[in-house]
Amino acid sequence: MPTKKVLLDELMGMKKRMDRLYAESFTKPPEESGSQPQSERWRPLADVVETDDAWVVLLDLPGVMEEDLEVRVDESQLIIQGIRNRSTALSEKKGIYFEERPVGRFFRELIPPDSFVGGEVTAELNKGVLTVTMRKGAVQPRKIKVQPE
Repeated sequence: MPTKKVLLDELMGMKKRMDRLYAESFTKPPEESGSQPQSERWRPLADVVETDDAWVVLLDLPGVMEEDLEVRVDESQLIIQGIRNRSTALSEKKGIYFEERPVGRFFRELIPPDSFVGGEVTAELNKGVLTVTMRKGAVQPRKIKVQPE
């Protein structure tokens, strides 16, 4: 039978995870002067996978060029933002009949799990998929260079 301390530790860990989930669900990107309003920014979908020594984040970003992408990390969050421009094939046409793919600025903020204290971070854009690998270890705030395919 678990001791009171073990139960309290488990409850505190659960509370911390719930607090992070709650905070992430209401996080808003910082406003930039002269930029697209927040309501018009889109949010790329992400998968987060844990391996033995890292957390791996995968985002679908087809059509986004590496020079239009920014990846940053600090002690409590991973921030991915950038812009996807409208395809030149679409912009050269007389009028757009149908357009479902989001264009313009995007923003995604993820709060890494507790076991990511933030070691080495790498980012690679390959065939429209951004892969950010966060090695488990000590974090230093910094901007991450996105490697081409």
